This record gives sequence, structure tokens and C-alpha cells, in this order.
Amino acid sequence: MAKMIANYGTELMILILFVMICPSLSSYCEDWDPEDFPSFVLKLSQNATEEFCELYEMEMEVPINKFYDMLRKWAEKYSVQAETNRFIAEEMNYDKMQSKVLMERLQASNGTTEVKGVLEKALKLQESMHLSPDYIQNVIDTMMENLPIDKQNEATLLWNSLYPDDIYNECGPRF
Repeated sequence: MAKMIANYGTELMILILFVMICPSLSSYCEDWDPEDFPSFVLKLSQNATEEFCELYEMEMEVPINKFYDMLRKWAEKYSVQAETNRFIAEEMNYDKMQSKVLMERLQASNGTTEVKGVLEKALKLQESMHLSPDYIQNVIDTMMENLPIDKQNEATLLWNSLYPDDIYNECGPRF
């Protein structure tokens, strides 16, 4: 009986160790497909690629300008400053083009003045480099929640008409 309890104790300890170690064995990049990466990242070491993915885990939580600074610091560590600066410039250009396309579509749309005003503020908020994407989304959610239900529905329909799948075709490829 004592030997059986000792065996269960050993098995329990092994299970606890496995549960504690297993999360640290996972990869930050496990959900990424090769086409999700800028091409220069795929040429780097596994450690560099893991760190790149780890940075992107924080993307929503930090202001965009700080995130780009973190990417630049990473690039310096792996001697890919030129490629990273080009990548950041392309990202910023893409975001600028997307914002321009969406603003033009919003101005040409048939929404009410109130709803168009809220969506315009949302678009301008998304351009802020000094706020985190999570914070921006929370502010937009609050603006939407403050609208009457019928205006929330109108805003959702209008936004969906502004932001169709073809937005990526109009703004060009991402990487």
C-alpha cells in the first residue's frame, strides 16, 4: 500500500513538472504561417524569429511608436536595421493609405451626420502613434456604446460597407 502511494506521489510530481515546463516549450511563432513574416525575418536564426514573434505578442498593448522602437532595437541586435526600417516604413505607408481610403469612403457614404462623425473620430484615433491599439479600441467601443441602439446598428452597417475584403487590394500588399 505504501509503495502504491509512493508511485502515485511520483507520478503526481512528474505531472506537475510537465504542466509547469510545457508552456515554456511552446513557440511564440507557432500560429504564424511563413507568409505572415516579412521575408528578411525568415532568413534569421530561430532565436531571432522567436523574438520577433514575441514582440508581436505585445503589439496591441503598447503605443505604435513604442512598438516600432522595440522592433528597431530588435533589428539592431540582429543587424537587420535597414530591412526593419524599410518594413516599418511600408507598414506606416500601408496604414496611411488604408486610413485615406476609409476616410474617402466614409465621406462619400450615405450615413447620418452623427454616425459619420463617430466613425471619423474612430478613424482619426486609429492614426495615433502615441496610443496602444487596445486603448484605441476601448475608446472606440465606448463611443459606439454611447450611441443609441439604432445608431450603433447604422454605424456597424456603414463600417462594414467601408471596410470590405477588397481594402487590401486598394492599399497594396503588406510585405
